[in-house]
Amino acid sequence: MSTPPLPPLRRLWARLALLLTVTVLLTAVLQITLLSVTALQLSRSLPPEAQRALRAVVSAELTTVRLPLARYFRPAVLTALTLSTLFSLLLAFTVARRFSRPLEDVAATARRIASGDLAARVSLAPRAAGAGVSELGRLICDVNSMAEQLQRAERERRFESAAVAHELRTPITALHARVDCLVDGVYPLTPQEVARLRAPLALLGRLAEDLQTLTVADAGELRLLRAHGDLAALVREVVTDFQPLATARSLTLETRLPLEAPVFLDAARARQVLNNLLDNALRYARTRVTVWLTWEGDWRLEVGDDGPGVTPGSEEQLFGRFYRAEESRARHLGGSGLGLAVARALTEAHGGHISAEPGESGGLRVITRWPAGQQVHNREC
Repeated sequence: MSTPPLPPLRRLWARLALLLTVTVLLTAVLQITLLSVTALQLSRSLPPEAQRALRAVVSAELTTVRLPLARYFRPAVLTALTLSTLFSLLLAFTVARRFSRPLEDVAATARRIASGDLAARVSLAPRAAGAGVSELGRLICDVNSMAEQLQRAERERRFESAAVAHELRTPITALHARVDCLVDGVYPLTPQEVARLRAPLALLGRLAEDLQTLTVADAGELRLLRAHGDLAALVREVVTDFQPLATARSLTLETRLPLEAPVFLDAARARQVLNNLLDNALRYARTRVTVWLTWEGDWRLEVGDDGPGVTPGSEEQLFGRFYRAEESRARHLGGSGLGLAVARALTEAHGGHISAEPGESGGLRVITRWPAGQQVHNREC
């Protein structure tokens, strides 16, 4: 719903102009009043004889000189007063217009943004960028920055909506096709054929779980059940769980872990992070995956692979939702495109940090840092 335009006298520039004009006139009146009061006080400070003599002189001047001069100069004074008032009014309107126009542009742009036009921007005119109105310039820059962030958020929302629909379509299509074949008798209704439905169902379940985790994290409502634990022991358990998958893919899992790594964390959420990191590394590794845990003021967990790696400079994008370094290859290998995004959300919720960098001999290394919980023992096994 658009806001109706204001009447001319209610606009900001008009009110500012009237205010400046009244200020100029009041200043002149106050000066004249002050001079009159000063003259009156000065005359009253004289002795009585001097006051009588002064009144006699003034009366004579009024009769012989000042009254004729007043009749002569009164029109000129009135004309000068009128012209000065008009000039003050014009100057006030000009100055007020100069200051109020950028504010009107900001207000109009804000209304356009509120109505859904996120591409609206305020033009940073030279008058708003000068040193005298730097506050207006900063206001315009802030409004434009806000609009850009809203537009970026809207693009991301639309992209994520389309990506979710795309990711859901693949397992749902597979389920429909297999169920139709079972119903039509193309495939026999055996436990083995029914078991084939588990893979797309598992993908759907994981996608729903990842989306829920990210939604809760974005809302700041992610609850962690923290307790003192051993990160090294947790890593060993997760590596053991992934060992059969690594063996099936002819991959080597190399670990370098301390005897213990005291931490204060939510073990279930930390396990989810480790699962996502190892799952991602095993998808792209050619021959081996390395898992190293070292102490560097906090616990530094590095999961690396010798896969093809990513384009230099795109490491940060890996933690975006539904980002795939190579679209066709990544989809062929499976995954929802949310694993690293979930890992970042959970790691940062623990007060940690996650990053990615190229491996020393190719591939990719994903590094997470976890705050320590107790006294640290640096012995390795």
